[in-house]
Amino acid sequence: MTSHSNASKALRRAGFILMADLLHHSPSFFKPPQNSTIFAIGDSANRNISHPLWFLKTLLLYHTTTYNPFSFHDLLKMSQGTCLTTLLRHKNISFTKVDRARNSVEINNVTLLKTLVPDEHLEIDGILDFVTGMVVNGV
Repeated sequence: MTSHSNASKALRRAGFILMADLLHHSPSFFKPPQNSTIFAIGDSANRNISHPLWFLKTLLLYHTTTYNPFSFHDLLKMSQGTCLTTLLRHKNISFTKVDRARNSVEINNVTLLKTLVPDEHLEIDGILDFVTGMVVNGV
């Protein structure tokens, strides 16, 4: 199984610095369950933002699913409109676009990039931006 340290290093090498730092501080900050997928947010989306730690943890919960560790290839097999439950209570993410011919997947209208950390227990896939639809205390 991929350790958080190895996953953090892989994210850092791929340019996902904020997500690498957040994962590096787990499990005290965030411990993803086994058999989960994290949709790591690209640093370009995190530019010039400053949020409290509780908000970043909530963001991680909303960007993590627990059915299976899904690789990008697995996600291409999903049907448009399929919903996955996230770790954030009562919040799902939805496949808004699946185009197998163009190797393109969108979740809540956000483009998936690729699998960054492949593992049988914790898959980390990159996305361009924050998954829309999360409202926490008006933020």
